[in-house]
Amino acid sequence: MAAKATKKDIEKPDPFYEWMERIYGCIVSNKKKFYTGAGVFAAICLLSTAYYFYSQHMEQQAEKLYLKAYDLQYSRAATRGADRDSPASVFAAYEEVLQAYPRSRAAFYACYMLGNLYYRGGDYDRARSSFEAFLDKAPRKHVLTPFAYTGIGYCYEEKKEYAKALEAFEKAVGKDTGGVFTGVTYGNMARVYEEMNNAPKALELYRQALENTTDPAMAAFIKRKIAELGSS
Repeated sequence: MAAKATKKDIEKPDPFYEWMERIYGCIVSNKKKFYTGAGVFAAICLLSTAYYFYSQHMEQQAEKLYLKAYDLQYSRAATRGADRDSPASVFAAYEEVLQAYPRSRAAFYACYMLGNLYYRGGDYDRARSSFEAFLDKAPRKHVLTPFAYTGIGYCYEEKKEYAKALEAFEKAVGKDTGGVFTGVTYGNMARVYEEMNNAPKALELYRQALENTTDPAMAAFIKRKIAELGSS
């Protein structure tokens, strides 16, 4: 059975009430400082809230602009059968996202799309710059990061800057945390070593590619390459 409260216990001041009384006394004695601090705190809260809603609004506007560019690109792809013939209006649409909303999520996606478009158009310097801009803007461990490094590697390979191409492909392997495209990237590196007339290194990397490949068609291709290099 619970102990019965005594008259002394009932007459004891409530600890919470005492604590509130002390707080109130502190506020009264430091009224000016309290109101100043409260005003600053309220202003910070107001500005933070306003910035949050402003940022959300800007992200939504940027996304709309990005989707407009995306639709323009792939509507032409559907009618023409490929997006390699995308007109200047598609490039301009993605560039508009970058100009209007450079800090948005849509901006780094626009950089990635421009990298692919410039590459397909044969403008390897602009393609590489776009992929690099994507990497500067993208969050850490973004799923497209290995692809951006691969794109940079392709650009250097097209310009026969093989050492830089290999460096980019190595970064692609390092960023492919799931190992999904590791086999493809090792195959890319092997191809570059072939172009450099370094058959032993190419053979080594084709073997690594085969170990990391699950696609039967690609595995068959790599086996043929290994057989060719092994017999040479």
